[in-house]
Amino acid sequence: MAKKTLAAKIANYLELKAQEDALKKSIKEVEDALKAELANQNKTDLQAGKYGVRIVEGNQRRFDTKAFQQEHPDVYESYRHNVPTKSFQAYVIEG
Repeated sequence: MAKKTLAAKIANYLELKAQEDALKKSIKEVEDALKAELANQNKTDLQAGKYGVRIVEGNQRRFDTKAFQQEHPDVYESYRHNVPTKSFQAYVIEG
């Protein structure tokens, strides 16, 4: 890929990531407002026109890794292993 094309793709990626962050913030604000309305009306389901929102309650079983590690460090260590990882990072070079 030519350097100009690569630079354009990186710039586009960074711009889209910034938009994604702004959208996530907006989505969270709307979601919080909808949750507040559910709470205000003391309901778990609301409908308006062809749209609806719902809070679904449930339970999850989770494994307490920290407690297990403290109580059984030898067993915990025997099951730990390293996993290779890669992270993608795009950045602007100042200057």
